[in-house]
Amino acid sequence: MVSERRTTQDLVAEWERKLRAYSEAFAPLGEWDMRPPANDSAVVNDLRDALLEMFVVMVAGEKAYRDNWFKQPGVRNWVYGHGVACVSKKLQTAFEFGVDIQGFLMSTELLYPQHLRRMTNAFWDKFLKLGEIGNLTYRPNVSVSTAHGEDADKLKSKSEMFRVIRDAVLLESDHSTEIGDMGGLDVRWFGSTPVGEVVVRGGDALRILWELNYELYRAEYQLRHGRRTSSLVANDTNT
Repeated sequence: MVSERRTTQDLVAEWERKLRAYSEAFAPLGEWDMRPPANDSAVVNDLRDALLEMFVVMVAGEKAYRDNWFKQPGVRNWVYGHGVACVSKKLQTAFEFGVDIQGFLMSTELLYPQHLRRMTNAFWDKFLKLGEIGNLTYRPNVSVSTAHGEDADKLKSKSEMFRVIRDAVLLESDHSTEIGDMGGLDVRWFGSTPVGEVVVRGGDALRILWELNYELYRAEYQLRHGRRTSSLVANDTNT
């Protein structure tokens, strides 16, 4: 009797087949412009199935997550690709994983960036580790140059860690700018990276991205809890 359970090798081979079909379905619009397949096409549906399975394998390999991990996953239709998004129940933020014209991409927003200045060296060691796992990019949502053009120009850098700290400091100094939506982190593996390696490295990146956001979430939780405690003590004193 032949077992119907798929081996890791079978899974990787199936993912590679679906990803190859998706890649071949890109339509060239010009020398540097490519149009991804239609959102409702069969190759996109197959791709999403593959991405979800890869994502589940990444999560299953990590026993340290402290929430029941993710709510029902959703789909993402990017400008130059497609992905899936899963929301962490504890952190209430999405982690996206998908494919575009450059390759694989893992992405999430930075939670409560106003607490970056409270983070320890251990936090930044993990941040730097992301750059060893894949190609790390800080993706700003708020333009620092709009409010701090001259200062931002003086503080240009190729270091992603420096750019994150720079934006947090400059934006926090400007109380008219909302720092909560400062930006996010992208970890990329280019098209030549083997699928099996992407799953292993993706699991490592997912864990670190979760841990970084958990530390920021924890700082916000402690601050809010401390304020509530102080308020309760003050009310008790006045009664």
